[in-house]
Amino acid sequence: MLVGEGIGFLDRAGMFVNNPEQSSGHFYRLSRAGIAAAKTSAPAFGAVSGQESRTLLHPVIAEAVLGDFERGRYDEAIFSAFKRIEVETNRRAGLSNHGKKTFYDAIGKDKSLTLPPIDENEAQSLREAFAGCYGAFRNPASHRDVNDDPTQVMRILLMASALYALLETMPDSEATQ
Repeated sequence: MLVGEGIGFLDRAGMFVNNPEQSSGHFYRLSRAGIAAAKTSAPAFGAVSGQESRTLLHPVIAEAVLGDFERGRYDEAIFSAFKRIEVETNRRAGLSNHGKKTFYDAIGKDKSLTLPPIDENEAQSLREAFAGCYGAFRNPASHRDVNDDPTQVMRILLMASALYALLETMPDSEATQ
């Protein structure tokens, strides 16, 4: 999926074109603009426009964060993204927890939310991925100003978006009863 999104981004940015030398399937090559950008180390690849953000982010995350992101309120955008994940995790698991405890109580082999088939080590890693990202990115954003680089913030928001999309693949607590 990420490769497809990357190809779509490069295609929309005019960096990729279909390769006419290939007779079947979808084969791409760099366009003249893509070659020129690659030779100049393409600063445009580091920045993501608001329109591209809407394409790359999960719609729920995009709705929650783009207003703040586009106004340069990066910490608020990060806080909002991880708040959406926490709220949705609680809703799906039928919990009302706060903070990292939400993920430890909700996600796992014998918990409300899981991705079958999964063994206990994978379940623990999944739990820790959610809790770790929440603790590393949401908590600092709620206590102090820490993020002033829009490219790095967009990377964090893309990670939150990926976690939200993964969360959506997990059955609701009502579906498991």
